[in-house]
Amino acid sequence: MKRRGTGEKAAEPRPEPASGPTSEVKIFRLLPEDRFLQRTADLHKLIAKQAYQLFQESLFADGHDLEHWLQAESQLLTPARMEVRESQVAITVKIILVGFDAENIEIHVEQQRIFISGQQVDRSEGNAEAREKRIFRSIDLPAQIDVDKVRATFGQGELEITLPKTSVVPKVAAATNAS
Repeated sequence: MKRRGTGEKAAEPRPEPASGPTSEVKIFRLLPEDRFLQRTADLHKLIAKQAYQLFQESLFADGHDLEHWLQAESQLLTPARMEVRESQVAITVKIILVGFDAENIEIHVEQQRIFISGQQVDRSEGNAEAREKRIFRSIDLPAQIDVDKVRATFGQGELEITLPKTSVVPKVAAATNAS
């Protein structure tokens, strides 16, 4: 897993659960100069190019823009089942990424959004042709998170991200004496 933006260590290693080995996944604070933004734009262009090719194949039939875009996404991106849970103190995101390695997954965080991306070359035995698998998810979060305390683990094809919420201290109105 690559780390961009902070130069800080993502998390202290956790003990492996009995179910199998897990790997720490590095978390990145999203910065304007980050190459991730360029890769995101490149992915958008690749999907747009594929959608236009589908438009051409339909003999330029009007009214199918969204259908072509979604079909292009499904051809280029690997589907991934995802679950988001919220508690009083944290938001937990679990996403199934079978066939990916931890070092090929990146997580970028903002205060109320996370991005999960990854690329993996799938070389099947007996198949000379390599297939590239891609994942990209942008998740708007229901609450603000503390980006410095985000932790993630990856094991047996499941990525689990724990996003602690920022502690909001309620403002107490100052008592005024009207005497």
